Amino acid sequence: MGGKANAYCSFCRKSYRDVGPLVEGPGDVYICGDCIELCQSILDQERRRRGGLKGRVPSVPPPEVIRAKLDLVIRDEAARDALIQAARHHYEREDGGPPSLVLLVGSTRSGRLLFTRALAHAIGVPFAETRLGADRGQPVLLELLRASGFELDRARFGIIYGDGMDQRAAQEAWSRPADWMRDPSHHPIEMDISHVLFIGGGEFAGLDEVVAGMGRHLEQPVTGEALLALGVLPELVGRLSAIVRVPSLGEETLSRIVSWVDFSRMTSEDI
Repeated sequence: MGGKANAYCSFCRKSYRDVGPLVEGPGDVYICGDCIELCQSILDQERRRRGGLKGRVPSVPPPEVIRAKLDLVIRDEAARDALIQAARHHYEREDGGPPSLVLLVGSTRSGRLLFTRALAHAIGVPFAETRLGADRGQPVLLELLRASGFELDRARFGIIYGDGMDQRAAQEAWSRPADWMRDPSHHPIEMDISHVLFIGGGEFAGLDEVVAGMGRHLEQPVTGEALLALGVLPELVGRLSAIVRVPSLGEETLSRIVSWVDFSRMTSEDI
């Protein structure tokens, strides 16, 4: 360490009087301790990004913990357990293959969105929503980064929800997630999306009639065969890792949510 009496950090431009001793380099270049720590944190984050987390989210809560958190919103055991199983299967896989896609069928858009947000909260991963057919991949990736505090290692294990999956344009887009996430009109965001959990939702009007016509009870799980009979794209059905029938939000559930939410801390953007 050393330097001239009027030396300042070449990075933050602060004087040694403000930041303390400086490390001197060739050509009258100096760096302070604060900038050294910042550089080290950037390098550590880049090493973690390149080294990856080996396809697994660390410290995924056990099923009973996730179930307890989801119980506030999802009282239907079949829907709740199906979501938990699909999420844990996605995050615990080792192959690093294409992103998983879970489909939520039925109920209202608010119910489907609430279920997905609750799942992300219960698991402890960032969440972002995209309006299929309106948003492109880059904006939703930016929202996912914002939700993760711009920590890339957290963002690439997040959950992205898109509604309107009963529309052909959305089905075509989500049949090819890697292509959909590219948008040349925006500055490219370099992020591995193979561990992002994609969840789509839609009402799929007429599905109950199709299921009944196949001789199945409406309480039974929705099958890919039923979706194909309804006219859903085979490319999308082939990508689905789980199909979950989401029940409507009953009065009891809505009452619990209203009593739980602290409206005094909400902003106009939350409403």
